[in-house]
Amino acid sequence: MFIIFREFFDCTFLDNSILCVETNKQANIDVGYVDTVIKQLYRIGTEIKLHYKYFNGKGGYNAPKLLKEIKNDIAALKGQSLSEVIYCIDTDKYDSDAEVEKLNRDIENFCRQNGYKFIWFCRDVEEVFLHKAVEDSKKKTEVAKFKKGNDLGKATEATLSARSMARKNSNMLLVLDQVLDRK
Repeated sequence: MFIIFREFFDCTFLDNSILCVETNKQANIDVGYVDTVIKQLYRIGTEIKLHYKYFNGKGGYNAPKLLKEIKNDIAALKGQSLSEVIYCIDTDKYDSDAEVEKLNRDIENFCRQNGYKFIWFCRDVEEVFLHKAVEDSKKKTEVAKFKKGNDLGKATEATLSARSMARKNSNMLLVLDQVLDRK
């Protein structure tokens, strides 16, 4: 996971937001999918500033170093408008692996306890947008193709607005609609 610190949205009620997404700095995969959706479906201005902080795996969601970085970013915005902190995770094999399901619940509870919003991609971001599993060695190539396509891939607004977990679905739009204005 990583954090995208965004000072960018030109909409009526969001000035700053922190999005936490699952990846590492070298891979930087999930950003491509999230940014594409935001740019296609939401009104954003030209003053986009992206600041990334990386979780380096789902288990790093509450790492002290990361939490300190979030706290520092929030402090740096004092006097400005910070709308939300949003965590985004892949659910992985939530339906067949008890440990994964527990970690997902722990992250969701962590978000609830801290007042953060929670976006999930079932089972992973590639399955949601490409409808297929992607080998780690091919993820950069696939996200580059996705970004060039300038659409939602195989995802639809309906599959990105799911209220409950099911394969190839996400609640992404339900969460982003709370903090961003649609085009």
